Amino acid sequence: MDWFTGIVVYFLIWWVTIFAVLNIGHRTAENPQVGTDRAAPVKFYLGKKILLNSAIAAVIWLVIWAGVKFSGISFREMVENWQ
Repeated sequence: MDWFTGIVVYFLIWWVTIFAVLNIGHRTAENPQVGTDRAAPVKFYLGKKILLNSAIAAVIWLVIWAGVKFSGISFREMVENWQ
């Protein structure tokens, strides 16, 4: 895996995992104000969720990188042999 493919794979993993991480710690208000959606979170903690998501994506990316590096899996061969 070259550096460009590595960045693209990390970017895709990051976007897929963000949808799971956004739901972590989601708490709603018991009595929401008028005009506020009932499902709106009390505190969102976006910065913490982005850092957590980046760490999770990095771990998943490292597993994929190790699989590509040490087992000989090639994304190029997968695309060329696609039928």
